[in-house]
Amino acid sequence: MSVIVPAPLEDLRIEPAAEWFGRRLCALMRGVTEDVTQPIAWCLHQWMQGHTCLDLEGRVQAAPRDESLTERLEAEVPRSWIAALEGSAGIGRSEAGSLELASAPLVLEGRRLFLARCRSHEIAVARDLAARASAPATWCPDGALPAAAQAFLDQVAGSLHPAQLHAVRLACSRRLSVITGGPGTGKTTVAARVIEAVLRMA
Repeated sequence: MSVIVPAPLEDLRIEPAAEWFGRRLCALMRGVTEDVTQPIAWCLHQWMQGHTCLDLEGRVQAAPRDESLTERLEAEVPRSWIAALEGSAGIGRSEAGSLELASAPLVLEGRRLFLARCRSHEIAVARDLAARASAPATWCPDGALPAAAQAFLDQVAGSLHPAQLHAVRLACSRRLSVITGGPGTGKTTVAARVIEAVLRMA
């Protein structure tokens, strides 16, 4: 496991392509000033590291500029970047959690800076998941479970906590369900009972 060491942002080595991107975009975009070059560059750096956005109230990680060091460095995002982005006319704006698209290459959603394309992909996934979660499963279009599944749930009801039974029932009747909970709360048990119930309907 690599060691992560807290460090000043200037000690972190940003991806060269991201640094170039930040400078180039600031030169091309109207209503964008040089003080947002770094946030834009780090937004692309985050995408290159597998993140969908730059959390302006979070931290970033990168290799050290000093190539003789082997640790991975972590730095806080400067709070001054928020004001710089909010004062930049060329940056799109969106309320936190909004599913509305913005017509700008970069979008400030609450305290997160997105590349517009990444945000549009995330919105598309969110809309699709919401549609699936509200749609009934193909085997119970009227919301009622088939008799075989209901009989199985009646049979195992005594071995489940009421909340688990409710989760199984809900998961069996929807196209998409998410089962969450801490360690030992019965997620695996719920998933197993859902699979068993669905197999009874096959």
